[in-house]
Amino acid sequence: MMINAFSSIRFGLAQYPPILPANHSPRFSAAKTLKEQISSPPVLEEHDGITVARDDLTPGGTKVRALIKIFERPGVREVVYPSITCGGAQLAMAVAAKATGKKATILVPMRKDLHPRTLQALEAVGASAGDFRDAANGQRILDSRYLKVIQVPHGFYTVVKKRAREYAENAGALYLPPGAHAKETEIALAETARQLEAEQGPFDEVWCAAGSGTLSRALQRGFKNPRTKFHAVEVAMPVDDLGRATVHRYADKKLMQPLSKKPAPFPSDPHYDRKAWAICQQAHGKGKILFWNVLGDL
Repeated sequence: MMINAFSSIRFGLAQYPPILPANHSPRFSAAKTLKEQISSPPVLEEHDGITVARDDLTPGGTKVRALIKIFERPGVREVVYPSITCGGAQLAMAVAAKATGKKATILVPMRKDLHPRTLQALEAVGASAGDFRDAANGQRILDSRYLKVIQVPHGFYTVVKKRAREYAENAGALYLPPGAHAKETEIALAETARQLEAEQGPFDEVWCAAGSGTLSRALQRGFKNPRTKFHAVEVAMPVDDLGRATVHRYADKKLMQPLSKKPAPFPSDPHYDRKAWAICQQAHGKGKILFWNVLGDL
């Protein structure tokens, strides 16, 4: 079943959900606010003998847990982020802005057809592709209450990052660098990991995809048991800092190339989590294994 990652409802009612079988019948709850849904630990499911942290069921996915802390900084009214075309942070930024009543501004490379992640970000705040308007310097801009999206022509990522910095400086907004590196990021994600370990006990191995390395470092910070081994799967360029994780490299490290032929048994990002899941299935050891799923399907 396809799960809408930015839905206003969320599976699981317990504060610390039990590990559920893959074919469980979840109950729906619309009682929680968006911020409460984001702060709840991820639902856990069993797939092929591996415990999967289904953060794709959290509105906005894993990144929103950290982003909401950044949006809540005193004095911050607008957060600016340069995104690659398929970047999952687009959705997380939109959800974090809506949850806090602030403004997210995302700059992305211009393309003929918007990427599904961009469309999901628009839908999360009630906007649509038809809301874009032509602007200066060949840009196309959508400006809604919670989300502004600026399509940058000739959009090499270096150009997108430069334009994002310039925009943030001119607007007096907070510029967030790629990977959402900020002091709150690892702290927020580590706290979620500590909650899971307190309820579920230690894991023998913890696996995740690595784009910037932030999630892997945060999980290492949060899961405290000394016997837990960490594994990070690089899905793009090599990551400078993956802490004490064992590093695996997906053979095709072109992030823009999705893995379509081997879908995971749960909704996962074909550019990111799905590649890490494929490696985890091949290389995981014995014992209690946790795989962290950041975001759902396109």
